[in-house]
Amino acid sequence: MGYASKIRKLLSWEGPSLVASALRYQYWHRKNQWIYLKNGLALDNECVGDFMPHDIYWAHRSIYDFALQQLPDGKGLRVLDLGCGVGYGSAMLAQHDRVASVTALDLDPACIRYAQRHFGDVTGLRYSACAAEDFPNQHTGPYDFIFSSNVFEHLDDAGALLRAIPDHLTTGGRFFFAVPPIFDEEERARQNAVEFHRSNHLVDEWQCHLTNAFDTAGDFYAHRYTPRQSDRPYDATSAPLPVSDLASDDFSFTQSGTEAQVSGDTLTAIWVLRRP
Repeated sequence: MGYASKIRKLLSWEGPSLVASALRYQYWHRKNQWIYLKNGLALDNECVGDFMPHDIYWAHRSIYDFALQQLPDGKGLRVLDLGCGVGYGSAMLAQHDRVASVTALDLDPACIRYAQRHFGDVTGLRYSACAAEDFPNQHTGPYDFIFSSNVFEHLDDAGALLRAIPDHLTTGGRFFFAVPPIFDEEERARQNAVEFHRSNHLVDEWQCHLTNAFDTAGDFYAHRYTPRQSDRPYDATSAPLPVSDLASDDFSFTQSGTEAQVSGDTLTAIWVLRRP
């Protein structure tokens, strides 16, 4: 067996060897760094994209698939994707047959450039570099559907922006809101250690903010990993990983009360709220 063949075998081996594990980690870590740089993205960027389809990508993509099921009735819908990252989900929204236009915003100009290069030709889709806090003044709408996933935990004053959301929805318009599921102080401490996370609220605290903004509790969903292959573990690390074999069907969304978070197996806390 040649040297290259031995390395390939070692990288693919699932055995307990620490040497094999270290080599696999180093290989995929360097490869993933190269992928970020190749696409013009910062190495410390938290964005998840189709350019690196690991387990977390499929978890995020499944949220967009679920959001498509939550669109309000009617055609010609106007949609805002608040914190679109590299834009693959915005394209999914724009390609729905009842959606007329999607305005997709993200703070990072590099993410917007990636999105424009890869999805800029999708009909009705417009990308713009804009901080989430600035959208009420720059992109007033109104919108029939506002989507935001894993964004509000990055804001210094998430409550203030939540209070502004209803004013930018049409009557009967819906707000799809997803954040990390923090259900106790131990998990809050872990989230506080994440460099870019600012508003690390407990699920019940998010519920209070949303109820104050919309005068209703909305519908709560627990986003969980429910693999078709029951023995397939979920890898919550974004890198280093080879291409994942998961799909959106490996995740589920269960409507329940917020107390369901105590189980600890929820990946994302999701609310869908309607403007009266």
